[in-house]
Amino acid sequence: MALSPRVRNVLRCPCCGASLRDGVEQMECANSECAAEFPVLRGVPILLNEAGGLFDLQDNRERLARQATLRSSVKYFVRRLIPDLTVNVSAAKNFARIAKLLEEARPDPLVLVIGGGTLGAGAGNLEPHQQFELLETDVVVEERTKLACDAHHLPFADSSFDCVVMQAVMEYLQDPFQCVREIHRVLKPDGIVYSEAPFLLPVHGRDHDFMRFTQVGHRRLYHHFSQISSGACGGPASALAGSLQYFALSCVPAPRMRNAVKVIVRFALFWLKYLDYILANTKAGVDAAAGTFFLGRRSGNVNSDREILLSYNGAGTIDGIFHR
Repeated sequence: MALSPRVRNVLRCPCCGASLRDGVEQMECANSECAAEFPVLRGVPILLNEAGGLFDLQDNRERLARQATLRSSVKYFVRRLIPDLTVNVSAAKNFARIAKLLEEARPDPLVLVIGGGTLGAGAGNLEPHQQFELLETDVVVEERTKLACDAHHLPFADSSFDCVVMQAVMEYLQDPFQCVREIHRVLKPDGIVYSEAPFLLPVHGRDHDFMRFTQVGHRRLYHHFSQISSGACGGPASALAGSLQYFALSCVPAPRMRNAVKVIVRFALFWLKYLDYILANTKAGVDAAAGTFFLGRRSGNVNSDREILLSYNGAGTIDGIFHR
C-alpha cells in the first residue's frame, strides 16, 4: 500500500470507528465484535461500509475493469479532444490561498482530498509544496486514488487533518450534511476546508446526482465553520452553455444521435465559458453561477441563519420572477 505511516496511524474502521490492522491481503478491524475485513485492490485499501453506502467492493472491481478497457480504446483518446463547456475561474486562486494558509499554520500539513481520484481544477497548486502530504481518496479506485472510502463514513480518527478539499463531490452525496459533519470531525481545530459544488448545471451524474447549492446554501451547509471566502467558481456563461447542450440533447431521443449532438454543441459553444473570467466575478454572476465554492475554518461555534444570510454576495436586484 502507498500509504505513509502517518496516514496509517489515523486510519479507523468505517463501520465501528476502531483501529485497523494489516492482514495478508486486506485490512482488518481490531474490534473483535465488529471484525470487518477490507480488501486491498492494486495497493488501494477499500475502506467502505458496504451496509451503509451506495458503493461496494464489486463497484470497484467493475470500475477497474472498465478503466483498463477504456484507456486502451480509441474512444478514450477521442473524448480527450472534445472541449468542455465549463471553466472553473476561482480554483487556482483559492488553492494558492490555501497553500499560503497551510504554510503559515504548520510545516508539514496533512491534506485529505475527497473525490480526488482525478486532479481537480487548480489543485495542482498544492503539488509543488513538497512539505504537504496529500491523501487522495474516492469512493471508487481512479488513477490517483490512494484509498477508497465514502464521504458519509470517513475512516479516520478525530482531528487527523489540517485541510480537507472536496471538489465536484457534493452533488453526488445522498446526505451532504452528514458528509460535512464528518469533515468537521476529522479536521483539526482551525483546520481548513475547501468545497466546490454545482448550482445552475443540469444533471450530470445520472441516478447518483442529488443536490445543487446557491452561494448562501453552500455557506449554510458549513454552518459549523467560520468563513474565509465564498462565491462563484463557475459563472453564468458556463451555466448557459451547459443548459444549451441539454436543451439540444432533449430534442434528440436516439442515443447515437445524442452523442453526435453533444460533440457538435461542445465545439460550437465551448468559447462561451471564457466569458466567465469577467462575468463570474460580478454580483449577478454569483446569482447565476454554474457552481459555488466555500473556503472556511473548523470552528466550535454554530453560525446562526441570520449570520449566514449576511454572507450573501449576489446582486439581489430581481425579486418575484415567478408570479401567480
